[in-house]
This record gives sequence, C-alpha cells and structure tokens, in this order.
Amino acid sequence: MKKLLALLMAALMLTGAALAEEDDWYLDTAEELAACVGELVGDEAYLNAMGYPVELVGMAHDYVYVDFTVLLAAWRIEWSETDDLLQALFAVETGELSDAGRDYLVQNTARWPLLRTNSEEGTAEWFATSQMLTYSRTYIMPEDFQTCTYLLLFNGKMNAEMIGVAFSQTGEETITATALPVLPTVGEWLRLQPLDSFLFSCEQVMSAPENVWRSVLGE
Repeated sequence: MKKLLALLMAALMLTGAALAEEDDWYLDTAEELAACVGELVGDEAYLNAMGYPVELVGMAHDYVYVDFTVLLAAWRIEWSETDDLLQALFAVETGELSDAGRDYLVQNTARWPLLRTNSEEGTAEWFATSQMLTYSRTYIMPEDFQTCTYLLLFNGKMNAEMIGVAFSQTGEETITATALPVLPTVGEWLRLQPLDSFLFSCEQVMSAPENVWRSVLGE
C-alpha cells in the first residue's frame, strides 16, 4: 500500500504541484460524478439490466468499499494547443480529418489518457469494467472553460482507488464531464508519452490532512 501511494505520488508530479485555495467548480463536479460511479457499483438492478457477466460485476464490486466522502488527493491536467495535441495523442494530422472526425477527437481528448491507460495497462476485463462504470453529465459551459482532466484518489478496502474525470466542450454552450475508474498508472503513462510540456500541465489541487493519510496507511 505504501509503495503504491509513493509510486503514484511520484508519477503524478509531472510539472510541479500547487494546492488551490479558492473554490473549484471542476473539483466539486468531479467529486459528485465520482460518487455517481460509486452508486453504479452498488446498483444491482443496473448491472443486471446492462447484462454484464458475473466476472465483470465481481471486479466492479471492489469499488463498493471505496469511501467517496474522503478525497485523499486530486490533480488537474490542463490541455492546450488542440491541433498539436491531436497529432501527439492520436498520431493524426488534423488536415486529414473530416469535420465530424475532428469534432469527435476534440470532444474525447480529455478522456483519452484515461481510456488508453485502462486498455494498455489493464486486462480486457478491467477495461470492460471501467466502461461499465462510466458516468457522464452535461452542463452549461462555465465562463473561461478549459479542457481538463481531474484525477481523484480515494481510499478503498485493499488499496487506493482512482477516478478520472474528463471535462470537454461538446456543444456551442455546453460541456460534458465523464467519470470512470482509472488505473493509478495513468500518471506514469502520461509521463512516458512524447508530449511536449506546452501541450499539457499538471498541478495538485487538493490533498487530505496528514491524519487522514496516516489512517489510510495504517500508521
């Protein structure tokens, strides 16, 4: 457990850390949607209605023990330079894309690192489970909206569990926030990608008090 948290912390300190003191609409919204992921885990009617196999439901059951009321840490990743970012993430020249193709990739840019980490670092069952527990909600676009991804660390039964929440513009005046379970290796995955620092920035926006961490670590 201690090694996992230490590795996670090191991996996510991509460009420094700065704790935000002012109200953070993105963080508050991310926490709300993370709690919705937790509701899906405990909703047997939902799982049955979706017809997911027993083995996937079993993997999802681990999140029943996550305490979504105690956020241990949170990081914000901001994305910029859309055309360059699309080329770096998707290996595609924007001039080759149709309008529909470009719109789709732009709308999913903030979510892409979460999906890629789950598909490349996890098992097929884990990837399917994360898709089963994905929850989205659309909002009126806030003033000065910035495409971004939040990584939230919660305390689980056996280890720290992470929820990723991606914020993307999906209409002229609307944005969509999408939450899903994500492997802690997302930080390492990002660190190893050939992305120039001007394409994204990462900052720690929240950390739990020391006494909470000691409780999690069993000290």
